Amino acid sequence: MYKLWDYECPDGHIHEALVEHEERVLECPVPLPDGRQCPWLARRILSATGRLLWYGEGRARVDYHLGHEPVEITSEKQHQELMKKAGVTLAGTRRGMPGQWI
Repeated sequence: MYKLWDYECPDGHIHEALVEHEERVLECPVPLPDGRQCPWLARRILSATGRLLWYGEGRARVDYHLGHEPVEITSEKQHQELMKKAGVTLAGTRRGMPGQWI
């Protein structure tokens, strides 16, 4: 099963990757101004998937980004409480960042 994770390299490039085996380190795919690819390895970082979660019909969703173990979430309120406990917030649109559609 593929999962979407956020990765960041030491230069601060952040990108998303859809990976099958939960790799903790990937090559950074961001191109540098001189045309070369960023030489750093990117590490998986904690991210919140609030926009991908929805609740209805009494079904729960599983979030893999709020700790070491997957968490089953049944409501928006519970999701907000878990995010606060984990010390994360929604990332927002990140308008104007490289690679973003404006």
